[in-house]
Amino acid sequence: MAGKTLLVFLEKVFELAKKWCGDDFARNMTALLAERERLLRSSWRKLPPEDLYPVEKQQVLREIDFDIIISNAGKYLSKKEFPEFLYDVSSLAIDSGELEKADRLLRLIIAKYSSITKKVLKANVHYKMGIIAFYRSNFSTALTEYNKSLRIYTETEDKKGISTVLNTIGVVLIEQGSTSQGVSQFNKSKKIAISEKLNDIVAKINMNLGNAYTIRGIWEKAKSSYEDALTALSKTQADNTRAQIYHDMAIIQTALGQYTKAQEYLHESIEYSKRTNNPYMKALSYLEEAVVYCKQGDYASATALATTAFQLFSDMGDRLSIADVYKVFGMINRDSKRYDTAMSYFENSKRINEDHNNSLNLGETLLEMAYLQKDMGDKSKASESIQAAMKAFKRIEAEARIENAKEILTSL
Repeated sequence: MAGKTLLVFLEKVFELAKKWCGDDFARNMTALLAERERLLRSSWRKLPPEDLYPVEKQQVLREIDFDIIISNAGKYLSKKEFPEFLYDVSSLAIDSGELEKADRLLRLIIAKYSSITKKVLKANVHYKMGIIAFYRSNFSTALTEYNKSLRIYTETEDKKGISTVLNTIGVVLIEQGSTSQGVSQFNKSKKIAISEKLNDIVAKINMNLGNAYTIRGIWEKAKSSYEDALTALSKTQADNTRAQIYHDMAIIQTALGQYTKAQEYLHESIEYSKRTNNPYMKALSYLEEAVVYCKQGDYASATALATTAFQLFSDMGDRLSIADVYKVFGMINRDSKRYDTAMSYFENSKRINEDHNNSLNLGETLLEMAYLQKDMGDKSKASESIQAAMKAFKRIEAEARIENAKEILTSL
């Protein structure tokens, strides 16, 4: 990730390191980074212009800055403090979409400092590694890491940790199509969170229950769950969670054809994402806004937003979200009468969703493909796609979506 977002991330890393290491560290680092930049820029003057583009130069410089900050912080911290510092930086990196850096630091803690770290830190590390795997659509690895984390939280009787992991395991199970099992995990997590008065976790659980209803196409119950989530957040500063809730509420409004309201929610989501420098949530909201523009016939705006989302998801290695972008590109080109191009995008989306066993996204893509096949005059192929979509929805117990697909099939 290059440019402004990376620079903002590095500024936050520097401020975090300053809090951990003190003013002497900050002064020495400022001088060291300035000298490093002077020497590197001087050496690049000897290269032909085509050898390295300006944006690539900036990328290299910022990557070097990151490594310099991390390695020098180790000189100012004790052996026990340094892995805790690395963990804090990794959390910041995840929130900023710098997943490779976060993964590298977390693995370093496990490989080099495991013998001197407290159990709670080990649990937190495995939990964060699970988050990274989840963002990369590697659900098997995510569950493995979450379960390692859950075992340690259970040993230490950390109720907040237990509730947090159970909730997140529920999310993974739903992504894998095990809707009932996922909801069961949410309810276990919610019972603990309510008893411990963990309002931020209660909010996330309500949000995830809303997502479960959204997957099944039960819009009113989903909307009610999201509203409960916002109520639970009223006394917290969880802007990342707010960003996600408003994004999810926008999905419902889009499905109901309430495009103005959907955009209001998406703008709320984007604003909260900007406050926390969260490119992942921004990308999700940009993509949903692209859907809204597509349905309103503004294909230029839809294409621009979807392309921006694609770049952000590519930087993070999120293949399932990339599949969603391909679906939206397919919708844009279908509605613009570029049928062959639309089909190629739908095929890309279909293939990725099949590879990752994502039944919800697969079903949605197959329905959009069916509309294309109908427009192309091939009702037989359209019927096959709708029936395949119904099978995908059945695997995730999405009864309302199945009924909607039946209505579409009848209309053929």
